[in-house]
Amino acid sequence: MFLRNTTVLQKRLELIVAPPRGWQAAMRALIIGGGIGGLAAALALQRVGVHAALFEKAAQITEVGAGLSLWSNAMIALRRLGLETAAGKAGSVIEQTRSFLSTGEPLGSVDFAALGEKVGAPSICLHRATLQRLLLDTALNHDPASVQPGRECTGFEADASGPAATKRAKVR
Repeated sequence: MFLRNTTVLQKRLELIVAPPRGWQAAMRALIIGGGIGGLAAALALQRVGVHAALFEKAAQITEVGAGLSLWSNAMIALRRLGLETAAGKAGSVIEQTRSFLSTGEPLGSVDFAALGEKVGAPSICLHRATLQRLLLDTALNHDPASVQPGRECTGFEADASGPAATKRAKVR
């Protein structure tokens, strides 16, 4: 089941980060929230020529959180965004996990090395702040005005030219 879902996810990502032939992007997008999901969405849209503006209501995007386990499908998504190598260098490859009951009896295990070979990407552990920084830096390198901290979106309107946010600057 997991491997089938990974293939479906890969096909969806290909549509997101590789536009159909002859497609000319003249689109704009508004993304609310500067977490991992918002930054990844902004970067994916930038890669296909969509002007993406990301609003984050915090005065600055801060690196918070703890460690993440990024399975092979997440690494394939990072590959499509051009970040697989950087994430791999910053993280640690997961080869195998084993779980035990409170009695010490084995509950189960996952062979991540075999899974990675089968789908073509490793699974890694990485600090959340590191992943967020990779995404933020890459988005800003592509378009320095794309990420706008200190902006709270209170609504939006859209017309033929694209979305326009109802926004207010945060004063801190």
